[in-house]
Amino acid sequence: MSLSKEFVNIISQRIKLLRKIKKYKQKDAAEILGISSSAYSLYETGKREMGLESIVKLAEYYGVSTDYILGRIETSERAKDAVSPKELDLIKKYRMLDSSVQDAICGFIDASYAAVVEKEKENRA
Repeated sequence: MSLSKEFVNIISQRIKLLRKIKKYKQKDAAEILGISSSAYSLYETGKREMGLESIVKLAEYYGVSTDYILGRIETSERAKDAVSPKELDLIKKYRMLDSSVQDAICGFIDASYAAVVEKEKENRA
C-alpha cells in the first residue's frame, strides 16, 4: 500500500527537523537504519517511503513517539523541550560571540525573565 504524498511529506519534514534539532548528520541516522546516506536522503526529501520498522527505529533514536513522526500529534511529550530551528540559529550565533558579549546577553535575558516573572506575580495578586 502506497502512502499519500502529503503523508510522506509530513514524515520527511519531521525526521529532518528531529535530525537537525539533535545536530546529527544524515549519515548518523542512516547508520541506525542500516542504509546508505543517499538512501536516507530520499526519506528526508520525501522521494522514498519509510517502512514501519524504520519509523520505529528513528522514533527510538530521537526519543519521540511514532505518532509524532507520523504527524498524528503536533508535539511529542518527549520533544517538548526540543529546540526549534530559530533557537538553534540563536545558539549557533551565541557560541560564536566573545565571552564578554555572551555575559552581557545572559544578563539581559536574566533581567528580562525576572521582569516577566514579577509582572506575572503582580497580575495574579
